[in-house]
Amino acid sequence: MQPAYFHSQYGRGAFVCQLAMIALMSIAIFYPLGFRPMSLVIFAVVVVPIVIVHYVASLLTIEVSGTELRWYFGLGLWRKRVSLTEIASLARVHLPWWYGIGVKYTPRAWIYLVAPGEGIEITLTSGKALRIGTDDAEGLLAALPMNHSDHHDRRHLR
Repeated sequence: MQPAYFHSQYGRGAFVCQLAMIALMSIAIFYPLGFRPMSLVIFAVVVVPIVIVHYVASLLTIEVSGTELRWYFGLGLWRKRVSLTEIASLARVHLPWWYGIGVKYTPRAWIYLVAPGEGIEITLTSGKALRIGTDDAEGLLAALPMNHSDHHDRRHLR
């Protein structure tokens, strides 16, 4: 079944950081050791996990179906979902740069993001909150079947 809403966001900042990290690792490994088989093995052991982690943390996909909101990083090996009936309220929020990328826990909410900027805060009927970063906050809010009076703009809260 085709989701009612489907959007993927790629964090360009994570890609730039990954390239810089690979360049620094190349210098740190190949400058003192040269291009020997052992230095290539060390480079692969160090760089391959960095590339995998950055790929997973730099692509966030959000889907809304008729019954649930789903989001996942990378290829979808780690997925989260919330039933639409569990959503009590929605708010548009600003996620500052110091939140970084990936999954974070703050005293206010769990945060899932690949880039700083816009996002939505979802308050569940249990009282728990979560924030999902997206470069399409308006589209995501429109796709969630909530009463528009429950939508708030909290971009001034940081």
